[in-house]
Amino acid sequence: MTEQTHMIALPFTAESFADGAVLPEPMLCLGDCRWANYHVAAEIEFASDAADNYAGVGLRGADGFLLRVYASGRFELRYREEVLQSGDVPAFSEKKRHTVGIAALGRMLLCFVDGNTVAEMQYDGAMVRSGEMVLESAGEPNEFFNVNAKSMPAFPGSAAGCCVIGADAPQITHTEEPETWEIRFYGGGISLLGTAEDASIAVWLDGRLYSETIPVGNSRTREAFFTIEPIAARWHTLRMELLSGSIDLEGFEVPTDDPLAAYDPTQFPLDPHDPETPEKRKAAAKAAVKENALPIAGAAAAGVAVAAVTAGLLLGGKKRPKK
Repeated sequence: MTEQTHMIALPFTAESFADGAVLPEPMLCLGDCRWANYHVAAEIEFASDAADNYAGVGLRGADGFLLRVYASGRFELRYREEVLQSGDVPAFSEKKRHTVGIAALGRMLLCFVDGNTVAEMQYDGAMVRSGEMVLESAGEPNEFFNVNAKSMPAFPGSAAGCCVIGADAPQITHTEEPETWEIRFYGGGISLLGTAEDASIAVWLDGRLYSETIPVGNSRTREAFFTIEPIAARWHTLRMELLSGSIDLEGFEVPTDDPLAAYDPTQFPLDPHDPETPEKRKAAAKAAVKENALPIAGAAAAGVAVAAVTAGLLLGGKKRPKK
């Protein structure tokens, strides 16, 4: 059984688990690092009723969200090392096979066991917004069956994945006095990625004030500390000014309906701010993509809907002429 991490489309079925399999290691990542809004499910059989025996499924990578279920019937919804919610699964028996699943749509999370919801929440902190599906198991030889992942239905403008552009890309202009970043991008949303410490920022979108003060707080590598989504899918300019604390910007994510496509400016409508001819623009963009653009790595929506499996939420912003 080999780990798969690149160019995997949704829906995805791990064929090696069709008839049951034990994990080769305590945590196994399958699928594609660019997945963002999706649902993971697996049937699990526990090898013993030991109090510390557990198994679970997760999404958005090893540092993402995880539903862990113990043989005792106890469950935990986790993000990294933090337990977000916990409780007991009603009428649980470790002697039966159980279907365990978790879904993510933007900031909304839904967890279920045997078709019944056990946890749901909106996660408001900085978070990893994309990554592979995850299977985990304690030291016991617990078995997994019928492992699969599917994209989530979402509101217009959201996407299954996203392109990631590194901080050294030509789309980003960084100045130090005052410390600001200006990003020219094409898409229906944007997330800023990187590590922040006690930070607050001001943000302008297309020359208008989005927010005068946003308390970013703290974030870790790969986490999105700020997101605007959904917005009209066209060319935009985002300007961010650091008001306090520190930020190490790693790059930005732009959502896409095709998480296997590249962020290729030569395929976008002509940028109205571009003074070059279309021919020069295409040549320069191709060179920039080849040298600087990273593969897709998925991001998710900041405004989402959950009904049955989703509920809704929208972000907005103030508007004032850019200073």
